Amino acid sequence: MVYTMSVVSPPTPSATVRSRSRQGLWSYRGFTLFWSGETVSMFGTQVTTLALPLTAVLTLHATAAQLGWIRFLGVMPFIVCTLVFGAWVDRRRRKPVLVLANAARAALVGLVPLFALMHLLNLVNLGIIAFAAGVFSVLFEVTWLAYVPTLVAPGDLVAANGRMSTSSAASEVAGPGLAGLLVQWFSAPLAMLADALSYVVAVATLLLIRTPEPAPKVAESPHLLREIGVGLRIVWDDTRLRAIAIMSGLWNCLDMIAETTFLLYAIRERGLAPGTLGAVFAIGAVGGLIGAAASTAMVQRGRFGPILGIAFCFGCLPWVVMPLVIGSQWLEAGAYAIAFFLVHIGLGLWAVLTTTLRQTITPLHLLGRTGASVRLISYGLGALGVLLAGFFGSVIGLRATLWLAAVGFLVILVVLLLATPLPRVRSLSGAMSPEELDAAAQHVGE
Repeated sequence: MVYTMSVVSPPTPSATVRSRSRQGLWSYRGFTLFWSGETVSMFGTQVTTLALPLTAVLTLHATAAQLGWIRFLGVMPFIVCTLVFGAWVDRRRRKPVLVLANAARAALVGLVPLFALMHLLNLVNLGIIAFAAGVFSVLFEVTWLAYVPTLVAPGDLVAANGRMSTSSAASEVAGPGLAGLLVQWFSAPLAMLADALSYVVAVATLLLIRTPEPAPKVAESPHLLREIGVGLRIVWDDTRLRAIAIMSGLWNCLDMIAETTFLLYAIRERGLAPGTLGAVFAIGAVGGLIGAAASTAMVQRGRFGPILGIAFCFGCLPWVVMPLVIGSQWLEAGAYAIAFFLVHIGLGLWAVLTTTLRQTITPLHLLGRTGASVRLISYGLGALGVLLAGFFGSVIGLRATLWLAAVGFLVILVVLLLATPLPRVRSLSGAMSPEELDAAAQHVGE
């Protein structure tokens, strides 16, 4: 249940961008090129999201422990590189960094089908590729949020981010189904060629952008470690922020256990075809669209805490279906699809509501640090879940591990409802004022 959102202060747009601030997004040729290329890239990324673990399972016959390690290597860069890259990117022009990140990912992902055709692919080099591609994915993620404000005027920034979010949601709906078909038709390693080509398209569109980019500014404060410490302390001292970080992290941990195990369980023990599995994930992603859309109306009505509790119920309860349902493949696939659909409704609600709450109770100048702190906690526990999936899958079996994860979801649901303040947040109007958190920041040495 990763919900964190980077907040970047938009730089001053160029004169060319400023002169067209009221003519709509289509008048911004630079943004249109960037959005088009990244939309293609997002669909390609969804192919690799499914095809890479299936390469390990179907082609290289990975065990649960080996698959866990490969997925852990893929998410590790999000823990160890995010803060460092964030500081590094702020001292450089963003377009060359984005070109580098996409070009590197195209080359790395392209190595998988190349190695497969040359009969050189093994679990070791697959894990190395997963880690290296993860490093450049982190670099891209921390850069594009700071680049888009240089392509559009401030008045069009919300619409630009909305268009990027829409493309991301659409790729999550259609991407898994496309990935499943490509894996079924061409094999898992060769399917990843589609992702490599999508990064090439993204590089080409970036190179066509001619919008001037402002010169980078030197950071005002060199005390990076102290600033990181302030962000961690703010999150830990506020009971709501602490609850958001810990509950998201625990959910991520259990999700990594359940999803990693489910992939092996569905393929090896239940006999689901890759195309069917892709369709299950695609149907589940539709729930995320519904949850995110419904959250806006719910926030406006002020029913905040109870909706957070409902979101967590949707995110936890359906996991019981995974080990419970036994029957025909159509019955099982339908039950899995419904379960993932409900889980993603909860994810969509949780993501928007917790981000809104965090932004409301945190001063603007602390949003970046608190967001990074929450991401560190939630991603760190998620990475632990990947390793636990491999351990438990090997020791107690796949179905038993799914039951263990399901019980874990029920436990953290009870904890959230009874032991955290989140369900009792009546509305955003009752949240801590920025002045209060400013004082807290001063207290810890800001």
